[in-house]
Amino acid sequence: MQTAISSNLDNLFLKPGIVTSITAALRHSSKTRSLSDGRLLHAYIYSCGLDTYTYVGNCLIEMYADCSSLRDALHVFSCLSNPNIYSWNILVKAYCKNGSLSEGFHVFSSMPVKDSVSWNTVISALAQNGYSDQALGLFQQMLEEKFLPNNFSFTSALDACIGCADVEQVRGIHGSLVNFGYDHDILVNTALLSAYGKCRMLHDAVSVFISSSNRDIVCWNAIISVFSQMKKTREALYSFQWMLQNDFMPNAISFICVLESCGFEEGQIVHYYVLESSHDQDIEVCTALLGMYGSSGSLRDAMRVFQKMTQRTTVSWNAMIAMLIHNNHGMDALNMYRSMRMEGFEPDKATYTSIINACACQALLSEGHNVHTDVIYGQHEQDTCLCNALVSLYGECGYLHDACRIFERIPQKDGISWTAIINASVQNSHHERALNLFHAMQVEGFKPDNIVFVSILTSCARSGLVEEGKRVFISLSWDHEVCISGEHYVCLVYLLGWAGQLDAAEEVIHYMPTENRGTAWLSLLSSCKLHEDIECARKAAAICRQLIPENVAPYVLLSNMVAADELFTDLE
Repeated sequence: MQTAISSNLDNLFLKPGIVTSITAALRHSSKTRSLSDGRLLHAYIYSCGLDTYTYVGNCLIEMYADCSSLRDALHVFSCLSNPNIYSWNILVKAYCKNGSLSEGFHVFSSMPVKDSVSWNTVISALAQNGYSDQALGLFQQMLEEKFLPNNFSFTSALDACIGCADVEQVRGIHGSLVNFGYDHDILVNTALLSAYGKCRMLHDAVSVFISSSNRDIVCWNAIISVFSQMKKTREALYSFQWMLQNDFMPNAISFICVLESCGFEEGQIVHYYVLESSHDQDIEVCTALLGMYGSSGSLRDAMRVFQKMTQRTTVSWNAMIAMLIHNNHGMDALNMYRSMRMEGFEPDKATYTSIINACACQALLSEGHNVHTDVIYGQHEQDTCLCNALVSLYGECGYLHDACRIFERIPQKDGISWTAIINASVQNSHHERALNLFHAMQVEGFKPDNIVFVSILTSCARSGLVEEGKRVFISLSWDHEVCISGEHYVCLVYLLGWAGQLDAAEEVIHYMPTENRGTAWLSLLSSCKLHEDIECARKAAAICRQLIPENVAPYVLLSNMVAADELFTDLE
C-alpha cells in the first residue's frame, strides 16, 4: 500500500499543480480516516519543504483532526511560520470535534484575531455537548463584542436553548434574529420552532412554522416532532398529511416523528404510508413501528413487522424485547433474548437491563442468574444501571445477600442504587437494615424519592416502629420538601392500623386528600380484621363500597370477619 502511494506521489511531484494534488490526496485520507496514509503524505510534504506553507499546513491539520490525531494536528500548527485565522479556526474545530472542549476553548481564547467562524465553532461544540449555559453565555458575548452572527450562530444558540428548555432565552434570541434579518431563514426558523417546542410553547412553534414561506422536509419534520412530543396525535397526523398534500415525500425521520405519538388506529394509517413509500425495510422506521404497536398492545402486528425485517440491529431486538416486557410477556421476552444471541447479535446495556427487569418481575432467579453471567462476560458488571437492575432481581428473588454484595461493588452509586437496595431489604423483612440504609443514603448526599419513602413507611409498619414511622412521615415536607401524596397517607394509615391505633388511623383518613382514600379505608379494614374490631370493620367496608365499588376485597374481608365472629359466639 505504501509503495503504491509513494509511486503515485513521485509522479505528482513531477507535474504542475503539486499543491493541488497533495491537498486532494490529504482530503482523501481525511475521508477514509486513514492516519497511516496521511502520515506518509506528511512525510513527503516535509521532504519537499511544503510543510510550512500555510495552506498545506491547514489541510494537514484538518486531516489529522479527521483521523482523531490531535497531537499531530497541534504539531503541524506549531510548525507553521505564519498561521492565519483559518489555521486557528481549524485547530479550534479539531479539538472541539474530538471532544476536547477545554483545549479547544483555550486555543479560542488565545487567538490574536477572531471571526464569526471562531465563535460559531465553540458555541456549537458547547451546545452539542450539553453545555447549554456556557454556549448561550458565549453567544451573548459574541453579540456584545460586535461580531455579526449568521444563520449558523443562531441555530447553534437555539440548539443550546433546546438543551436547557429556557423559554426566555428562546424569546431573546428570537428578537435578535429578527433584528439581524434572519426571521425568514429556513434553517433558523426550523431551529426556532424546535426550541419553542422543547419549551412546550406550542402556539409560538406553530406561529414560526406558519410564517416560514420556504419550508423544506426538515421544517415539516420539526413541526411533526413538536406535536408528537406534546402528545398532540391528531395535529401530528394532520401535519403529516398536509406535508404530503404539499408534494413533500416523507423520509425516515418523518415516519419516526409521527409514529412517536400514534395510537393503534393512527399508527396503522402511517404504516400504510410506510409501505407505499418503500420505507418498510428501513431499520429505524421499523423500530418506530415496533414501539407504536408495542405501546398499543398489538403484539401480533409488532411481531409481523419484526419478522418481515430483512435487516435487524441490536436496537430493533431491544425494541421487541421491551415491547414484550411492557405487555407482561416476560417468558417470551427471554425467548426473544435467546434467539437474539443465537442469531449472533451482541446484547448491549439496554438489552441486559430489560431482561434482568423481566426476570425480577417474575422472580425468575435461574434465568436471571444466567443473564448475570452474560453481563460479566460482556464486561458490563461495572455499569451502574445494570447493577441496579441486578440488585432488584436478587431482592425480588429473596437473595438479599447477593443483592447487598452487588450494591457494595457498584463503583458509582446513584439514587436508584440506594432505592433498589432499600426496597430489597424491606421485601426480605430486614427492616433495621432498610432504616440504616435510608439514613446512610442521605449522609451520602442522595435525596430519597417517593418510592423510598413508601418503602420505609411500610417497613416501619411491619416492624412496629410507629414513632419512627411518624417521624419519617413528618420529615417528608419539613426536611425533604416532598409534596405529601395520597400514597404516603395510605402508608401512615397502614402504620397506625398495624399498631392497633385504629381511631388515629381513621382520623388520618379524614384529613388526607380524596386521592387514594378508598385504598386507605381498605387498609384500615385489613387492620380491623387483624385486631378483630368488627364495628370499625363494618364502617370501613361500607365506605369502601361507595369509594371502590368494583373491588370485591372489602366484601370478602368483612364476610370472613362476620363468619368468624358468629362462630366464636356459637362456641361461647
